[in-house]
Amino acid sequence: PNHLRTLFFQGDFGDVTSRKELRRNLGCKSFKWYLDNIYPELFIPGDAVASGDVSNDWSGMCIDSACKPTDMHKPVGLYPCHKQGGNQFWMMSKHGEIRRDDPSPDTKLSRIARKKKT
Repeated sequence: PNHLRTLFFQGDFGDVTSRKELRRNLGCKSFKWYLDNIYPELFIPGDAVASGDVSNDWSGMCIDSACKPTDMHKPVGLYPCHKQGGNQFWMMSKHGEIRRDDPSPDTKLSRIARKKKT
């Protein structure tokens, strides 16, 4: 999980000075404005208020989701905790959603819980 944070915040994306200057000259709004006003439902991993596994200490089981793209439609389940992150690594959004960094709605636990209750 920490390697993702490093890549997200410290990745080398080259010199973007000319692009920023163009944006300023054209009077464009910031990317943050775009995220806040146009696409507010996009989950930004850096905005997570908590992260890690979701486990039951008594049973040693963790919430786990499918990794393969062909299995993404499958519901999350409980599997033995492996403490290696991956498909057992979850983040809590500022809206209280427990989810993966995958934008798929099936990896958002709060939405799955609502579906099962109705």
